[in-house]
Amino acid sequence: AGSLEERVTARTQELSEVNAELTRDITERRRVEAALATANQKLMLLSQITRHDISNRVFAMLVAIDLARDHAGKDEALMQDFSEMEKTAHSIQAQIAFAKDYQEIGAQGPAWFPVDILIRNAAGQRDAKNIQVVTDVGDLRIHADPMIGRVFYNLIDNAIRHGGHVSRITFSTRPEGTSLVIICEDDGVGVPDKDKQHIFSKGFGRDSGLGLFLIQEILAITGITIRETGEYGRGARFEITVREGQFQAGTTPSP
Repeated sequence: AGSLEERVTARTQELSEVNAELTRDITERRRVEAALATANQKLMLLSQITRHDISNRVFAMLVAIDLARDHAGKDEALMQDFSEMEKTAHSIQAQIAFAKDYQEIGAQGPAWFPVDILIRNAAGQRDAKNIQVVTDVGDLRIHADPMIGRVFYNLIDNAIRHGGHVSRITFSTRPEGTSLVIICEDDGVGVPDKDKQHIFSKGFGRDSGLGLFLIQEILAITGITIRETGEYGRGARFEITVREGQFQAGTTPSP
């Protein structure tokens, strides 16, 4: 069995070898992480340059369409062609904007955000002049991805674009077990039952079909979920469920 000294020496040697192996593994992991970070930075830079270049070309195309329209006279067929070209150009612009937003999801760590301010800022950015946006969320704060402001902007934008005769959008909250539900509802036409399970899918619906998809992706970063529970004909109702530990009211969140 060997003496105690021999056993201690053997065990020390074994631990030394294990430690050396762990050190090599950690060094390799750091090397891989550094390489991935560098590659990601290059991809982001390439994406930014590409978006900028495409945006400039699309803008030039829109200018050319306007100039051509001025010289087209009253040719209705030609005017229709110009309108289709213009529609396509605007669609490309929407795709570019979506690509930028999607790239930024998860780029920074989550933080605490005051929901009331997020909603008010979103309403101001969307310029909902003829629509009353009511916020009844108190001093609620949620822990979410920094893109969370886009969630509330897209909810308001979605109501205005697809709600039909929307005149009021209301944000409120209610408890659900240990979780909290943030509710966004409007007085528009609502969502048909057959569409409820599809509205968060990429490309579904009119226009770009990206607004609600982006909302779901942003929320999912921190485990927040969203669903539509409204009654068709009486308005849309979106429920955002925030888990315990990710919302606070009446206190200042800890770092």
